[in-house]
Amino acid sequence: MRQLTGIQLNYGCPIISHLFFADDTLIFMRADKQNCDCLLRILDDYCTASGQLVNYQKSCMFFGANVPRSLSVELSHIVGMPLAQDPGKYLGLPSFWGHSKKQGLAFVKGRILEKVQGWKQCTLSQAGKEILIKAVIQAIPAYPMHIFKFPSTLCSDFDALIAEFWWGKNGGEKSIHWVSRGLLGYPKQDGGMGFRNFQDFNDALLAKQCWRLIHDPNSLWAQLLKARYFPHCSFMDATLGGRASWGWSNLLVGREILLRSAHWQIMNGRSTSFVYDNMGISPNHVIMAIMTSVNGFLEATDASVCSPQRNLSLSGPPARWGPPGHPFMKVNVDASWSASSKCGYAGVVIRDHTGKFVAAKQAAGRLSLLYQRLCALGGTFRTVAGIGFRDRPIWRRMCWRREVIRRCAM
Repeated sequence: MRQLTGIQLNYGCPIISHLFFADDTLIFMRADKQNCDCLLRILDDYCTASGQLVNYQKSCMFFGANVPRSLSVELSHIVGMPLAQDPGKYLGLPSFWGHSKKQGLAFVKGRILEKVQGWKQCTLSQAGKEILIKAVIQAIPAYPMHIFKFPSTLCSDFDALIAEFWWGKNGGEKSIHWVSRGLLGYPKQDGGMGFRNFQDFNDALLAKQCWRLIHDPNSLWAQLLKARYFPHCSFMDATLGGRASWGWSNLLVGREILLRSAHWQIMNGRSTSFVYDNMGISPNHVIMAIMTSVNGFLEATDASVCSPQRNLSLSGPPARWGPPGHPFMKVNVDASWSASSKCGYAGVVIRDHTGKFVAAKQAAGRLSLLYQRLCALGGTFRTVAGIGFRDRPIWRRMCWRREVIRRCAM
């Protein structure tokens, strides 16, 4: 028996034949008689097996712009479903959009107005208004805000409607707003009411979608977007491209929001691409600069008559941190110092015999190099004593060149 032939957006996209959500079913197929007969057989088998019936009058068929009108009418008669010129809304979003995003999203403002302008809302107390705002009104635009970047003017209108409803606007009369809208968004412990700022809420939801796209690349929607907009690169390197949809262009806005506070973790380096695009920088030059700087630091700080000089090279196994034996703890102390700014930084990290973090301490300021090292050592004793240890056997490894100490003391 021939199977239903689904649709494919472009080359490389997965073929889609159906989408299920709750009690809604969307079926995608090629517009021909064979697929319509196959669809009817599938529906008949389902009704026979489940004992349910399909309401064909509540269902509809919609055809693309390239399907002739005569063929669409014929196929709708074969299936027995009415022909629809506009599928309407699905999951609260219209299926078709115009050129104006503000007009396309105007239905969200209309739904908010229905909630704040009803006659029952006039009888609510302040506590009741707070619950209505947080549980109902602020949840209305949540789903479309996951997909689209709302215009700032529209978000400002939403905030204004909530403020007017909160302060009790009656008819055309404006009430006094005792605090600003921005202050209403502060947490209650900071003097606000905890109302969401819709623009910030929109940005957070778009960034969340981008995070899902990065961490769930095998989902259907992620595969569709990759094949359609960035087939040969990652999402982080994708560009807008030509004739981009609203959904894709708004996802790129969410990516920029995500990158403001995101940072790379190199880990084992297998998934890290060390490439500089359009910057005129060679990765080999960068690696050599890092090695030269580290070697200079080691030469200036790690030397003694009895220990050989260490050099950083790409050959040989890397040095690894080793845990101490039970019941000892290992205390790592280090400090850095800049000769130009005369500023230094000292840090102490304590880990147990399993390698788990126990405590840490840090300090910074305008200090000499020698004094910075002494502060780091003193911080070690204070940190160890602060977590309850009284006997502190410490293995110190602080080797100094005499000329370094002489130069720091001057």
